[in-house]
Amino acid sequence: RSASTGEVLRSLKVNRRSSTWMTAAFSPTGQHVLIATCCEHKPILADHITSDSSLDRTGISRMTTRDASTGEVLLNFTYHRTVKSAAWSPTGDYLLTASDDGIATLWNASTGEALRELADHSIPWLSDSRETAVFSPAGERVLTASYDSTAKMWNASTGEVLRRFTPEHSDVRSAAFSPTGEYVLTSISDRSYFTMFDASTGE
Repeated sequence: RSASTGEVLRSLKVNRRSSTWMTAAFSPTGQHVLIATCCEHKPILADHITSDSSLDRTGISRMTTRDASTGEVLLNFTYHRTVKSAAWSPTGDYLLTASDDGIATLWNASTGEALRELADHSIPWLSDSRETAVFSPAGERVLTASYDSTAKMWNASTGEVLRRFTPEHSDVRSAAFSPTGEYVLTSISDRSYFTMFDASTGE
């Protein structure tokens, strides 16, 4: 839609029968759109299956990048996890997804190759569990939030956990960097409590 008028400029259709979760994000330039949908409960082999994927409890997510002006599909691949959030890196070179089993994955935005898994969150299986993942403003760090009651900051290049943030209340629903990257803001599952941390110290 047009931000100024609300006019619908383009509709990008997905398979609604197989999609119970959908999320989308613009590339930094606004020229491309990333759309992640889940779940395709079909007897097909996903493009990316990790060794610890649980085939009996997760669906197949489909990630698609499109030209925002024409709707043309630029990249299309599947992943055997239930993706709940997706983001584009500030440079436009990488994609970031977070799934409901506490794992975030970094992808090559041009090829769809899985580059790195960020898998330090530990949560029991919950049918409605969620995780979110976002890049820092410069793109060198990743912030994840999970139902294990923590948010974690990672080195995007190495996958090292740099900092853990533990709010007073459990079930962290989301986390975000401030525009300067100096602070981290978390919210809990019912959105009634927000906590701001110093990104450098975790305080």
